[in-house]
Amino acid sequence: FFVILVLLLLQVANTMAMPMPTPIPPVSNNGGIAVPQDAPVAPSSSRPYPGKYEDINAEARDCLQGIDLFTGLRLKVVRPVGQALAVVHNLSMGATGMTEKGPSQIPPSYDLQVNYGGKKAFLMGGVFGNGAVIGNAMFEIMPNVAGKVSAQFGANSQSDNLTATADYHGKDFNVTVKVGNNECGASYLQSISEKLAVGAELGYMNKALESYVSASARYTSGKRILGVQLASYGAVTGWYTMKASEKLNLCADFQMNTKNFDAVASAGYEYKLRMAQIKGQVNSLGRVAMSSTEQINPICSVTLAAEVDYSQGDYKFGFGFGFGG
Repeated sequence: FFVILVLLLLQVANTMAMPMPTPIPPVSNNGGIAVPQDAPVAPSSSRPYPGKYEDINAEARDCLQGIDLFTGLRLKVVRPVGQALAVVHNLSMGATGMTEKGPSQIPPSYDLQVNYGGKKAFLMGGVFGNGAVIGNAMFEIMPNVAGKVSAQFGANSQSDNLTATADYHGKDFNVTVKVGNNECGASYLQSISEKLAVGAELGYMNKALESYVSASARYTSGKRILGVQLASYGAVTGWYTMKASEKLNLCADFQMNTKNFDAVASAGYEYKLRMAQIKGQVNSLGRVAMSSTEQINPICSVTLAAEVDYSQGDYKFGFGFGFGG
């Protein structure tokens, strides 16, 4: 709480320290504006908008965790209903999962999802084969304020979740407040300079009756991004991304728990072609994963996914089709 309060006070101090607006200069006889030759030019702020605190490592997260991994056969059909509404059907068969007795076959499942996208709101609702029901609503409250409501209900009441989030989008900072039945918290992310952004988050876990604090920093230099995050529960995370070319992105991260000194390092890549996208990852635990999605034509795509865990002697493969816009 004190970290967020200090950052907010810094923001207020920066606002108060801004120079007063320059008075309107007098108009000359010929109708133009009489500006003295040595008139000072008001400095313009070069601090960009840093985004949300939860997205401070978005580039590395999308590269390493955005791999589309699944097993068996998957069929996805997107059927537009008008310009703003779409119905999504997902069918999976032949998937395998780990149980207490080892790998086992998962029964076929069918998921139904409905999406609505308007000018100032996006709504999504879904019903899954395991009995879970989810819903998300994102909307604009004011020009600089956005809201989000997320709900999830399932056969197990322990997994039920209802969360409301509000984001304030400043010129060079972001404030997020989240309230839910499982977790409450607030975060603040501020651009200190054109390249450096720092932030902090304070949260409280309602069921565990525990609070936590985390602090993060991100440094951007051209096509390279370097970041670090420290949390009071013992997690230390560092990440690095580089845009090697217009088509190739490289990324790496390191995660360690300072309480038991468990650590894992990962490296990955993302290669984008005109009609295809390939992602791959390898980590220090002996896990190698890759997915490839190719757009056959505007309404048809094919996805291949593979994962090999050398430490466990396990491997998984998936083959998927996608139809629709």
